[in-house]
Amino acid sequence: MLLKDIPNNTDHPVMLPFEGKDVPHLIIEVNQKCNITCRACYKSKFDYTKPLEEIKSEVDFAVSRRNLHVITLAGGEPSLHPKLPEVIKYIAQKGVMVQMLSNGFALTDNRLEQYKEAGLFKVFLHIDSQQQRPDVERGASENELNALRTKISNKILAHGIKCGLEVTLYQDSLKDFPAFVDYYLKSSSYQWLLVTCCCDSSKIAEKFGMDGPHKLEVNRESLIHQQVTNKEVLYSLYGSYKMLPYAYIASSDNSEDMRWLIYFSFSINKRNGKAKILHVKPSFRRLAILGNMLHQKKFGTYSFDVVWTEFQTLSVCFLYGLVSLNIITFFQTMGFLLNLLLPASKITYKLTCFQQGPNLTSSGGIEYCKACPDITVRNGKLIPVCMVDILSEMPKNYKASLSNIHGRQTAT
Repeated sequence: MLLKDIPNNTDHPVMLPFEGKDVPHLIIEVNQKCNITCRACYKSKFDYTKPLEEIKSEVDFAVSRRNLHVITLAGGEPSLHPKLPEVIKYIAQKGVMVQMLSNGFALTDNRLEQYKEAGLFKVFLHIDSQQQRPDVERGASENELNALRTKISNKILAHGIKCGLEVTLYQDSLKDFPAFVDYYLKSSSYQWLLVTCCCDSSKIAEKFGMDGPHKLEVNRESLIHQQVTNKEVLYSLYGSYKMLPYAYIASSDNSEDMRWLIYFSFSINKRNGKAKILHVKPSFRRLAILGNMLHQKKFGTYSFDVVWTEFQTLSVCFLYGLVSLNIITFFQTMGFLLNLLLPASKITYKLTCFQQGPNLTSSGGIEYCKACPDITVRNGKLIPVCMVDILSEMPKNYKASLSNIHGRQTAT
């Protein structure tokens, strides 16, 4: 799927430059237990809490194998781990930014205070219409969930912790997706959105899955008709908002096939609660490349996040207009910035990412993300989190690409 499929578009996003040891992000799973049920997830069926010392060992292994900028804590539901503050503190003391994925249901003020004190930077709040939650009526639409998203995000922000949104996108919810994106773009609560496109992994599990008591139930309700591809996302966002990605993460099989789509927007919130949005074009990649080079030179890692003050955001927006080398884009950007002359207006940024799950190739291997940023640690190996509970034996095309994941040719 290429951007040349979009009418009248000749610009192309940049493939993110990191690979091997220089991939700046990794996931640590602290448990496999959850307090809600998500349609495409099986973690709520387990009841395993990882011991603190095992988590510390995995963190040590992770930082020895990657030059990490960010570690994301995941589960299950991480807030159910009784020693999560100690986990956060252990990672933060290594100079790595800590964020976590959470459904928000168990995020009490007391827990959030402990997490902030330990060094938690950000929570990605996972709330979508395909969850069974005790705090909403079953069957609530994406739009009806916005009040809950706002309520929980305000609680998180009140403790000085940043907040992002995370959703799983199904065919059933694709029709409501543009309205959800509109809520996110205009909300002052969120600056990040992570969207996981629903993927049916049953065929991979059938071919490469675990044997014995830990084998996943591949005959559960099929998700094949709920799968969403990045191509559908690309057309949806372009059709609704003329949004185009400025960067991507490639497929393991084709460097031009985009497995992650990465978008960037600027938002100016006004005193009356309304917002003006500027979606950058792929030419924004020039600033992204420069920013990654400077970050690596200063900190020794590539950036996997954007943390800017309001002044820095304003400066980057102005520079984007200049380096676009397009007179129309320049004047659109300057016109957008004029909204800051209005009383009580404030500029922020919006970083939006879409990730697509693995699938079987025509040759019988597995197609996944090259330089996968969502690696986790399992049994002394680095394995993509989307396959860690499925694979018992690595297929040949996965082994041949280990240099992209580990920075070397062995799986240790």
